[in-house]
Amino acid sequence: GALEVLSRQAMEVFFERQGECVNKLPWQAWGEDYFMGKCLDMLGVPGLPDFTILGDNRCTGAVCGDGIMAAYHPFKDIASWFDCWGQATVAQEAATYTPVPQTSLKIGLRQ
Repeated sequence: GALEVLSRQAMEVFFERQGECVNKLPWQAWGEDYFMGKCLDMLGVPGLPDFTILGDNRCTGAVCGDGIMAAYHPFKDIASWFDCWGQATVAQEAATYTPVPQTSLKIGLRQ
């Protein structure tokens, strides 16, 4: 998938028991995301789909400047990746910007 978010507990189970997956699953032709999903399923770690954290241009649209998604996909060439990153960065900075109160601007000024 375009984005996988894993809890610390899920990763601890995976690192402790990944050998079981390697030995029991026919993983050789799988991608890493498919392997991880199947492995965690086999180990009893439940998955939870969340389609609200990824701006996916293939399925739901990727508005890089919306400031609400954790990631945007797919932007595989350098120019489109940097364009999306720039839009997302500007949106993030705008969301965290705190204007200086007008009263503090007068400190130190002579009247």
